[in-house]
Amino acid sequence: METLINLFYLVRWWFLVTINQYSWKDKNTNFTLSKEWDFTHTDFILLDEDFRYAPPWGNKVNKKETSKKNKRGINITSEGITFINLLNPDDDNEETPYISGCLVSKPNNYLPAFSKVSARYAIQRKAGNWCAFWTTDSKNVMPESDIIEFMGSNDGRRKLSPNVHYGTSYKSKKYKFHYPMNLYFPEKLNGKMMDWSAEFYPHKTVYKINNIPVYYTTRSCSTNEKLVWINGGTWYDATPDNMGESSRVEWLKYYNLKDELKS
Repeated sequence: METLINLFYLVRWWFLVTINQYSWKDKNTNFTLSKEWDFTHTDFILLDEDFRYAPPWGNKVNKKETSKKNKRGINITSEGITFINLLNPDDDNEETPYISGCLVSKPNNYLPAFSKVSARYAIQRKAGNWCAFWTTDSKNVMPESDIIEFMGSNDGRRKLSPNVHYGTSYKSKKYKFHYPMNLYFPEKLNGKMMDWSAEFYPHKTVYKINNIPVYYTTRSCSTNEKLVWINGGTWYDATPDNMGESSRVEWLKYYNLKDELKS
């Protein structure tokens, strides 16, 4: 059943992209707005209250796992937060030659277990760009729910991948990675602001783009709070020509799932 649902979502996404209609009327009333951030009207001082700056991401995922503050690769203007791919000037540049800004929610700003998270987010569709909007478990890292992950390679492939990582750990034999499809990401959506969201229910998760469901999964539901990550970094096909803007976010919103009380 899950496979059929995702096949339907894939066909509908392809159809809407083909007819240049990138939105769907959302009738979901299961959630109430709980927190929101307008990044077009903020600065680093206000940002520091709720977010930290992730370790740099590059050609390989940084193995040092340091959580020191690092605002490199992040600019804030009236247009929102821009994440930038740039050359790594540090002594670990052989391992991660390119880095990119990344924003992560602090413990005082975790997303509730059963909730919805939404961001107004734009992706630069270019080779070497690897950016994402995702969550990880606040206690055990996994599950990792990639609401959307973009990878652009030099052979011309430009793909969006909603997916989920689950198991006991990334190194465990029980580790599993699941995604039903790669979404077509046409040139006309390059840099276009869109609403990317995930709805976390007790027994399922639904990912949406502009209210269009693109991925449904019953895997890896968690009762723990979640960290929210925005942006990723450059990946294997990155070259100096690929440096520059990776993505931009205008706002982020949290919603609580309404509880159904027994009569």
